[in-house]
Amino acid sequence: MEEAVDHLRAAGCLQPCLFRTAQQQYFVKCDNIAIALPSASCFTEAVEFLFFTFWVFGVKYPQTLSLFYQFVERLVGVGCRSNSAVLRDLFRALDNAAVATDTDI
Repeated sequence: MEEAVDHLRAAGCLQPCLFRTAQQQYFVKCDNIAIALPSASCFTEAVEFLFFTFWVFGVKYPQTLSLFYQFVERLVGVGCRSNSAVLRDLFRALDNAAVATDTDI
């Protein structure tokens, strides 16, 4: 595991980040420590754990992934910190689509 963490550090990987070993086990790298996710049976569960790692430790999202994580905030029902007009428009469109689908049923 140390090799994987060292490789990510050398590659300039921002923290926290998610990685998977050849043995198909997921880990979150946080403070240059690999935290095993034995209960993550699939990629989706591992991403969920990674997402909540940002919240638990109060870490800012990487700029390049900020919109993605803000979208996930909306999906999981936590307070969305987005000031993005793009995300607001997307959420509005999704809400309108959901309302239109509900009235069609």
